[in-house]
Amino acid sequence: LSADSVQKMITNQIGDAAISYAIHGKKFGYGFGIHTADSERNGSAVGTYSWAGLFYSYFWVDPQKKLIAVLMPQVFPAGEVNLWAEFQQAVNQAIDKTSIPVK
Repeated sequence: LSADSVQKMITNQIGDAAISYAIHGKKFGYGFGIHTADSERNGSAVGTYSWAGLFYSYFWVDPQKKLIAVLMPQVFPAGEVNLWAEFQQAVNQAIDKTSIPVK
């Protein structure tokens, strides 16, 4: 993919409209939910993008932390499972506790 294509994929493409799937932020690019300044999701920096799939798979990319995280638990049906939020919180806590500088 060209750099321009990737940039469009992670840039808001829905204007003032908002998606209702809060774990992905309120905006949507070409393929990903995007966290903007008005996102309510704790621990997600502006510019973070994510999506989920069947069997409860989930990934997110945080460009500010230079982080990519993938969760593939193979749960179906998911029901009341809340692994996405717990996984994201655990990863962010682990990173915040390390003293390794991001280059």
